Amino acid sequence: MSLYNQGCYWYMAIPEMREERLVVLMDAYAEILQEYAFIREITGVI
Repeated sequence: MSLYNQGCYWYMAIPEMREERLVVLMDAYAEILQEYAFIREITGVI
């Protein structure tokens, strides 16, 4: 499965996802975003 298809799968699953699983997914996403300086500059401290 391509990374694009994986992203689409997870995005479409969000509305029906259990909260504890959603928290894990969002935490992992936030960690990835923090690795890239240009994204930190764009989004600032959230």
